[in-house]
Amino acid sequence: MKGSLEKHHDYMLRRMKEEQAKINELFIITAEECSEVSKECMKALRFGNTIERRSILREEIGDLQCMINLMIEYNICTKEEIDNQVEAKKSKLKEWSSLINDDR
Repeated sequence: MKGSLEKHHDYMLRRMKEEQAKINELFIITAEECSEVSKECMKALRFGNTIERRSILREEIGDLQCMINLMIEYNICTKEEIDNQVEAKKSKLKEWSSLINDDR
C-alpha cells in the first residue's frame, strides 16, 4: 500500500511540474507575441503604414489573439474578465483619448 501511495504521489508531482512548465511556456510565448505586436506598430510609425506593414501587423495580432485564447483555455483568465476589462479601458479612453467617442 505504501509503495502505491508513493507512486501516486510521484505521479501527481510530475503532473504538477508538467502543468507548471506549460503555464511558463504560455507566459513566455504570450510576452514574445506582445513584443512582436509592439515592434510592428513602431515599424509602421517609422517606415510608413503601408499595406505590407499592415499585413505583418495583422499576422502578429492574430498570433497574440491565439495566445490570449490559450490563456482562457488554461484558466489564467476568463473571457468575461477580459470583456469587462475591455469596457473599463474604453471608458478610460473616452475620458483621456480621442479614439473612443459616443458613436463607437
